[in-house]
Amino acid sequence: MTHIRPILSCQSLRKSYGGNLALADVTFDMNGPGVVAVIGANGVGKTTLINVLTGFVSADAGTWKIAGQDATNRSAASIARMGVARTFQRTRLISRVSVLDNVLLATRSKESATLMAAATGRWRSVESEALDRAQRALDVVGIAKLASRISGALSFGEQKLVSLAGCVGAGARIWMLDEPVSGLGLIARDAVLKVLRDARDRGVLLVVIEHDLAAVKAVADEVVVMAGGSIKMRGAAATVLSSSELLGLYVGRT
Repeated sequence: MTHIRPILSCQSLRKSYGGNLALADVTFDMNGPGVVAVIGANGVGKTTLINVLTGFVSADAGTWKIAGQDATNRSAASIARMGVARTFQRTRLISRVSVLDNVLLATRSKESATLMAAATGRWRSVESEALDRAQRALDVVGIAKLASRISGALSFGEQKLVSLAGCVGAGARIWMLDEPVSGLGLIARDAVLKVLRDARDRGVLLVVIEHDLAAVKAVADEVVVMAGGSIKMRGAAATVLSSSELLGLYVGRT
């Protein structure tokens, strides 16, 4: 039988803040592609997990790998170069520049390739390729018409789509998304969910933190439930979301 190497795996991740345990020996393999929703009450370690895996926070203990390559406590930039993109609960766009320029920041070539291009006179070619990727990314998420708009003038839902366009343009094979539909109206919410489904269909592994269980039901293939800094339940979305144990995990009875 052929062994399938996980796209993302971690072993015994631990993280504490001032004596409070945010992650308690979190271990999992994710084979992907697909949408894996990470759910649970506030303060159970969901965002900390993504922060650790994307290099924004250092783990106290444990290891993790991306497609078999060690990523333990690498910098955020290094992990991004390994094919991981992320978004935040509140978008982090540069508000005074255009939508296209924001996406360009995510789509430019890896640092080493860009420096080599500059050294060999290929700078214009590399920049042209990045521009093409950024424009295609905006088209993929359905906001090409917003390319010249100043990002700070967009609605919150439009800003969320710009952040997702950055994931597309970067060519990331793993997306880690922190509450992608939180605070959105129905139209923007549906637009974001379509982007997630389309990314899954293109072979992306999406790890999605989300409190909107209706959205989770609509898009997730698998659900992971966290409580007390650890994984308490994991399985097919339909099975987990219909489980009698789920409410207890949310309110801390189990």
